[in-house]
Amino acid sequence: MSWRFQNPSGRGIARSRPILMANIAVFVAISVFCAFQIFVSVHKYLNGEATTLDLGYAEQTLWEISHGNWWAFSSVVQSPVLPVDGSLWLYPLAYGFRFLGREYFLFVVQAVGTAAAAWGLYRVAQLQGLSYWQSATVAITFLCYPAIIGGSQFDFHPDFVALPFVIWAYFYYRMNDKPRYYGFLLSAIFAKDVVLISVVGWGIGLIVWKRRVKDGVMAILLGLGLLMIEMMWIFPTYFPSASASIVVNLYGYLGHSFSGIISGLVEHFPVIIRHLSHDGLYAFLIFAPVLVLPVFGQASVPAMLSLFLLNALSSFSAQHTIVNQYQVILSGWVFLSLVEGLRRLGKRRNLFLFSMLTITMLLESIFLVKFIFPELMIREDIGDQVAVALHQVPTSDVLYTQNHLGVWAYQYPIMGIANNVAPGQFVDALPVLWNEAHKSHNIPTAIIAQRPVSPYLADIIFESQRQGYHVTYHQGNLVVLEGTHRFSVPRPSPDARGWEPTSNSWTIPLWTQSVALAHINWKTERVMMPRGNSGNILPHLLLLFYPGQYHLILEAFANHGFNHRLFGTFKVGIDHTAITSSTSTVIVTVHHTEVLPVMVDSTGRYVFEVSNILVHYRAFYPMAH
Repeated sequence: MSWRFQNPSGRGIARSRPILMANIAVFVAISVFCAFQIFVSVHKYLNGEATTLDLGYAEQTLWEISHGNWWAFSSVVQSPVLPVDGSLWLYPLAYGFRFLGREYFLFVVQAVGTAAAAWGLYRVAQLQGLSYWQSATVAITFLCYPAIIGGSQFDFHPDFVALPFVIWAYFYYRMNDKPRYYGFLLSAIFAKDVVLISVVGWGIGLIVWKRRVKDGVMAILLGLGLLMIEMMWIFPTYFPSASASIVVNLYGYLGHSFSGIISGLVEHFPVIIRHLSHDGLYAFLIFAPVLVLPVFGQASVPAMLSLFLLNALSSFSAQHTIVNQYQVILSGWVFLSLVEGLRRLGKRRNLFLFSMLTITMLLESIFLVKFIFPELMIREDIGDQVAVALHQVPTSDVLYTQNHLGVWAYQYPIMGIANNVAPGQFVDALPVLWNEAHKSHNIPTAIIAQRPVSPYLADIIFESQRQGYHVTYHQGNLVVLEGTHRFSVPRPSPDARGWEPTSNSWTIPLWTQSVALAHINWKTERVMMPRGNSGNILPHLLLLFYPGQYHLILEAFANHGFNHRLFGTFKVGIDHTAITSSTSTVIVTVHHTEVLPVMVDSTGRYVFEVSNILVHYRAFYPMAH
């Protein structure tokens, strides 16, 4: 037997045992988390909770790429995919999407990205001098970090492709393996353009903390150079949506060019400080789980802070939460900075690691109980219903639908959504889709909706029916209307709470809303209230009112002999009137922008039907805030 295998003391075996156990612990933690990550994503998808603005537009462009259209134009956001995500990795992923499970393939990609990032942090911590079990604790804490599970449960995002590339680029830099370092760094940049900002911060950190001037300058030039090419040439030249309101308004007070941003930082410094002072909750969600230790790191700290400030200074409130993709790449830099900070603690390291893991798991438990588990209790079969409904609509039609239904319609080259999340920031106007399809007046169009619909979409449905559209399919809460004519599309409200049209009048067909204690007569498309059921017929109907006076008219129908009987009550906020004849009117005067509930109550004594609610401006006063 060779001397290499002789170990009478057993020290080599004893030393390898904790290493093996640490490796197993990390592997099990990664496997459990990724299985849960995939399960939640698939459940949300099948339950109709995925969104077109994140998953659906990606599906549409991946489908286009995999069928030879490399320009990959998305009609949902009226832009090629590059200005939306800045990810070249979508091109090879497109063929996996087409041939390896479509949406399920994308969910697995996110889980694999999370696993690769966690294992990379495990290796990075060892390089920084942490023990195997200390390194394992860092990796497990990363998997429990609320921003990671918060980002992974929402659809598909290339951020989870960029995340492991960032981690492994750092690893190979510490290994002094420059070819692999630059390979992974470029892969991260081409996976998500927001990485460029952190690369500039990384370069600053290398110069200030590590005295690696050459490497730092290279990182700064790489990040800043590509960012300038992207923002000053590629996007303005090829991607008009890059200058759309959603982009321009995010950091408007800082300026809209590199020189404008630099001067804005100086001129509006008090505004910036005031803005950041209101981001205490956001800072808590990012830094409290890791005991603020990342700010005591070294070269990774500027990269981490660059992404933190990018989100904190944004006027888009979604960037200040942990339940979306905006914190994913930031989380990678947070933990790289954390490892650098832990290196300084010496003997107190175990105490901090135990405290950090405990607090992180506590916050994660709260997050799971409050956000994740309630969603997992819901069961729907919306996917099968939508598939049946779409089966009768040719893919050559213009398709107009809702945010949570578009994920099932990615094979339609021209698809738009009635967006209830970010009004005025994405394409919502049917005329844009019609112009994209053809300039003629007759364009086959289908509207597919799940009741209840927003009052804005309800008004669009009403206008479509005036132009000859008719219901071709209805099953449960799902409805399809088809027609061939353009029609006048109302302009939506810019208020995030409402999506009511801003024209002087609009009509809400009540069959498009939630119906309780009644049923829909599809021949007449009216809501029929049977005798014996008393209570609210239309729960959860909310309307947004700007300052002014409104006349709301309810159209009701009953037998001619009952015109003067009391059928029920028509209520708008605290104002109400009795339903006694064919029309009932409530006059509402509001002095401040507010959302009011609308209710139609039945006495239960008579059979009657209601069809529409007509809303008219009668006067308008200056906006009051």
